[in-house]
Amino acid sequence: MEREAVQSKLREMIEKISKSGKKVSDNINLIYDMGFDSVAMIELFADVERKFDLEFDFEEVDFDDVLIFEKFVSYVCNSIEKSRG
Repeated sequence: MEREAVQSKLREMIEKISKSGKKVSDNINLIYDMGFDSVAMIELFADVERKFDLEFDFEEVDFDDVLIFEKFVSYVCNSIEKSRG
């Protein structure tokens, strides 16, 4: 799946979960800008797992590396690539 398609789908997922009403930009912080808490982050990861047929080991996820939208996109794209290959 192309990065742009992943990015678009993730943007939709985040905007659906967020209660902020803000649109997602590349540098937006999921906690500070989108109002995510730990429950919202788990919901997002669960949605990503279902949508992209992935499985995350939460003990290995460094949440500091995925709080910015563009970094989260890279993390998901890398996870997709690893799972395919």
